[in-house]
Amino acid sequence: MAIRYEVIGGAVVLRTTAGSAQYLYKGALLDPEAYTEGSVEHAVSVGLIVPVEVVDIEAELFEAELLAEAARVAEADRLAALTPPAGGSGVTPTPQPKAPGKPGQPAK
Repeated sequence: MAIRYEVIGGAVVLRTTAGSAQYLYKGALLDPEAYTEGSVEHAVSVGLIVPVEVVDIEAELFEAELLAEAARVAEADRLAALTPPAGGSGVTPTPQPKAPGKPGQPAK
């Protein structure tokens, strides 16, 4: 996350690193690298600008996609562990007691 400054006063005039002055109005975000350190410090000290963290949305989305993919893989692994192997039910039949009577003849 990069640190930027937001103008919270009505307007602020900052000296650029190129030597000119620039007017910035309320709500503007500014990169402190474009302005002299002294002008940024002064604007902060009098309450015209405040530091804010700017989120790199592409990095945040990439991280969210990685987490979602990891969750999908974990769920697939969990389901695979519950699924019987191909070619069988995965359940061993329980032997049934033999019915009384002669072999080959149904029980009465």
